[in-house]
Amino acid sequence: MKKHILAAIYFICFIHLSYSQLESYDLLLKSHVDQEGKIDYEAIQKDRSRLNDFLSYLENTTPDETWSKNQLKAFWLNAYNAYTLKIIVDYYPVKKNSFTSDQTNGTDNSISFTITNTKNSSIMYIEENGKDAWNIKFAKVGNKVYTLNQIEHEIIRKDFNDGRIHAGLNAASLSGPKLVNYAYTEQNIEESLEILMTNFINDPSKNKISSTEVSISKVFEWYPNDFNKGNVISFINKYANTTINNDAKISYLFYDWTLNQKKDGTPLLAIKK
Repeated sequence: MKKHILAAIYFICFIHLSYSQLESYDLLLKSHVDQEGKIDYEAIQKDRSRLNDFLSYLENTTPDETWSKNQLKAFWLNAYNAYTLKIIVDYYPVKKNSFTSDQTNGTDNSISFTITNTKNSSIMYIEENGKDAWNIKFAKVGNKVYTLNQIEHEIIRKDFNDGRIHAGLNAASLSGPKLVNYAYTEQNIEESLEILMTNFINDPSKNKISSTEVSISKVFEWYPNDFNKGNVISFINKYANTTINNDAKISYLFYDWTLNQKKDGTPLLAIKK
């Protein structure tokens, strides 16, 4: 009986701590991410304790079969986004004269990026022991250590088979979908992904859509099978304000890897001590 009581107390304490650490991450996002998804990385550097609280939770948590699909999806999207924040603030400001990265994205072909921008920060400039930001093994979840690529391609894309996740991941770039300024939860993940994908597709800076011709994000070219098994136009039509014809001409927009940073450094929300 005593063992059962102790186990129950431990479980209740763990749940309370988990919610507390998720709230800490939620407040971090509310404090330093604006409504346009721009991130004040410099402010996060100074507010590392909130990020570290959540990373500590991730390090000590192993999802299991008792978790719902939405709980798992929210957990792994939060993990990916939080560790993306971590690697950027670890290196911020990230600048370099030039950098070329051949990123292997799991089930699809390799994607090659080249940047020659000497002024703007970019996640593409992060390099450690010859590996780019997506292939550095640093993201601790439970008793394992992952790369960002492993979390995205071997867990999130593989396990959930949901094209909307591409609108929920922090791409750390101007051309990527905007990062929301709140943490995902089991309760909000479905509605959040619906809203994010709708906003992303109808954002003219990310996708230019008419009934006969579309210029769409490179995301749809990089991962076509994630979107209605390759029927990208059919997928987009679920969310687009303008219906695209099946025979519409398709092209892909230039992808700007400039960091999605908030530049003026003004606090977005007073942090309560």
